[in-house]
Amino acid sequence: MKPLITLLILTVTTLCSYLSGQGQTILSKRTIFFKSGQSKVNNIDAGSVIGLIDSLNTDSGLYILVEGHADNVGRYAINKLLARKRALSVRSGVIRAGIAETHITVRSWGPDKPIADNTTKKGRRQNRRVDITFSRPEGYTPAPTKIQDIAERNKSLETPLQRFCIDRFRDTVIRCRQGTVIYIKANTFIPLSDCGGNCISFNIKEDFLKSDMILDDLSTTSDGKILETQGMIYTEALDCKDNKLQPQQGKALVVLIPTDSINPGASVFEGYRGHDSSINWTLNDTSTLSSFTLPQLDLCSRLMCGIGQNTINCQPCRFFFCRIARIGKAAKGLFSTKQKSENRAFRQCRKDLARPPADNALSRRCRAIGYLFKKYGVTDLESLIKVINQPLLDSLKITDMEKLADTLEKLATRKIELSYLDKTISFEDFKYYVYNAPKLGWSNIDCFSNYAQSEKTTVTVNLKAEKNTTCKLIFSDRRIILPATSQGDSYAFNGVPKDVKATIVAIKYEDGKPFLAMKEIVTNDKSVDIDWKTLTLQELKQQLKKLDQ
Repeated sequence: MKPLITLLILTVTTLCSYLSGQGQTILSKRTIFFKSGQSKVNNIDAGSVIGLIDSLNTDSGLYILVEGHADNVGRYAINKLLARKRALSVRSGVIRAGIAETHITVRSWGPDKPIADNTTKKGRRQNRRVDITFSRPEGYTPAPTKIQDIAERNKSLETPLQRFCIDRFRDTVIRCRQGTVIYIKANTFIPLSDCGGNCISFNIKEDFLKSDMILDDLSTTSDGKILETQGMIYTEALDCKDNKLQPQQGKALVVLIPTDSINPGASVFEGYRGHDSSINWTLNDTSTLSSFTLPQLDLCSRLMCGIGQNTINCQPCRFFFCRIARIGKAAKGLFSTKQKSENRAFRQCRKDLARPPADNALSRRCRAIGYLFKKYGVTDLESLIKVINQPLLDSLKITDMEKLADTLEKLATRKIELSYLDKTISFEDFKYYVYNAPKLGWSNIDCFSNYAQSEKTTVTVNLKAEKNTTCKLIFSDRRIILPATSQGDSYAFNGVPKDVKATIVAIKYEDGKPFLAMKEIVTNDKSVDIDWKTLTLQELKQQLKKLDQ
């Protein structure tokens, strides 16, 4: 019996020694303060703790002691419980940071261990806290730091998806944050699982800014040739069990991408990730690309003036809403008898599309509008009308279409401005690329660079090429982002146009911490040195925003 008692005493003694911190090397301490009666950790404090855990190398040797405290206001039992809730809230964040539950000890002291005077407001604020102690066993030697692949770490940098729930049995029009419009026909997606509902999860990214493209690890090359992007998007559709879906045959999506300039040499490209996560763009021969401006959609009322009416006395509506809305149900009751007759004339124009006079210029314009309806499968423009008008609604802070019509009566069209890529673009200059997308994934409106081969050189960066590092060259005056290639122990950009203003951007991770290097250059054949700065993820993103200016 005595040996058993002795063993029990030794076990308890060893456990107490561990819990009291004996035999442990203290690495760091951190304190989080709370408002009165609250136990939830705010985002700033949570990020600070996660950053500290990353810096301490989260291998199996890291142990964390979490101690909850409270002031003495109120009942003792309530304060004891509140202190425990605070400690458990911190514990949850530590677990999400990758620390095993068996390496976390939680204690609740309530008001028993104040560090300040509870009779003062300042003192009580200091006592509402959680103390966090980071330690390792004495004599413990951490495992060598493993260089993590940059592709895995870049997941923490990626721009978030915009998520939509669409009814698979209905035509749907989606307008995204940066102006992209997507038209999805009914029954485009068929679930692979029985979900017991109609909802399909449709997700999208819009990468129009250089900073977003870098965060998503994108570049603009096609089999080594330089491309100049007009805008990139990523789309995916999922059923209730997260099975990825593709459009049914003959059910291609219609995608409208906003732009401030139309490049006649642009084409649609598809993007594919390589084994090293780099992206390559290939020409999409199955998609048809066209473009239009918002003023082109205004042809409706001007067209009306030329069909069965006296063109001299015709007074077309001056405003975009009036012109586009009168061809849809949203116009019902908003316009005069004369405008309604113009609408009837337009419908007659659509009936005559099949047999237009060969040499009638007006009929050719009519045929072009009819082709737009037919090509994109639009039979009811009510939803599309509101989507296209959404920039006006947003800029004027109006949600109701009738109020928009009243407001526009008080404005001149030339004064209406739309927002795109944080820039102000006049109504007349706002444009769209339009294409059909039979497949989901990365797609890109691109054109090949027109730089002559004789004007190109190689730029070398004095930076060791490792798998925890990425390096890109961003042109200042064009939307061109070139990926670096490994050249010995360094990075190089081959076939770069000479004497072009650009910025070298490099990102790496060491011990879980992100580092950023940015250097403005003028391209030539000289090697370039860079300097690293350690930043938080938020600071890194803010620095990259400078590339969009």
